[in-house]
Amino acid sequence: MKKAMVFLLMLVMLLGGCRAARPERHDGKLNVYITTYPLYDFTKKIAGDRINAVQIIPAGVEAHDYEPSPKLMTKLEKCDVFIFNGGGLEAWAERIDDSLADNGVVTVNTAGGIARDDDPHVWLSPLKAKGQAEKIYKALVKVDPINADYYSKNYAGLKKKFERLDNDYKHTLSQAGSRDIVTTHAAFSYLCEDYGLKQVSISGISPDSEPSPKRMAEIIDFIKKNNIKYVFFEPLTSPKLADSIAEETGIEKMTLDPLEGLTPRQKAGGEDYFSIMEENLSSLRRELVR
Repeated sequence: MKKAMVFLLMLVMLLGGCRAARPERHDGKLNVYITTYPLYDFTKKIAGDRINAVQIIPAGVEAHDYEPSPKLMTKLEKCDVFIFNGGGLEAWAERIDDSLADNGVVTVNTAGGIARDDDPHVWLSPLKAKGQAEKIYKALVKVDPINADYYSKNYAGLKKKFERLDNDYKHTLSQAGSRDIVTTHAAFSYLCEDYGLKQVSISGISPDSEPSPKRMAEIIDFIKKNNIKYVFFEPLTSPKLADSIAEETGIEKMTLDPLEGLTPRQKAGGEDYFSIMEENLSSLRRELVR
């Protein structure tokens, strides 16, 4: 029923002949709606307090499965900027992209032209994430040219952070004696491609997909033959697959965070995209630099 209501509202948006009225900006700030945490973090680093930013998909909710409520859809019609990942991560967002644009909303498909093979996880590559941030920056300048200098200065600083992170990954992983990592979720293909690693995943692009007994047997055999020390799992999903593999092979579990949201511990510690990506690099170092 919930999905039917959402689809009905989408149809109304597509067929409606008039634009949704823009709410007045009593505080003079843009109203920006952003689907996922990494994009929210990039946007806030560029725009600071010059915008009202709303992260749509909360931590712990699988982005692949999320469906917006009719109430949210109404808000999206009236916002200034709608930023989403694309690449198949939020299918609902891609369905309403054109209709929102027709209503005067500036939409930003950050993975458009970057993602491929139905794999949306481009933010886990520092250089591709920089490309996403550039699209966000350009959209903000387009909608709010008065603050263009402010956005430009912040984006320049953010760009340097991505480049430093890329250099850290290149330097550390150039020392890797092994190139294979075993993950529970096939989220790290772009990262592996950029730094010469090989991802062997237990499940597919969506962490909800269940591996077959044959696939589990193949993973166990791969681990035993290739001296794998750790199976990488994610902090916001069930560790049962990693538990099964660890029990069968005698190896240890370790976190490799796909950054689909912050845990309470991470929020309390003031962590962000860059600190977590550095933690991921430390995890990869423990597995690969021997």
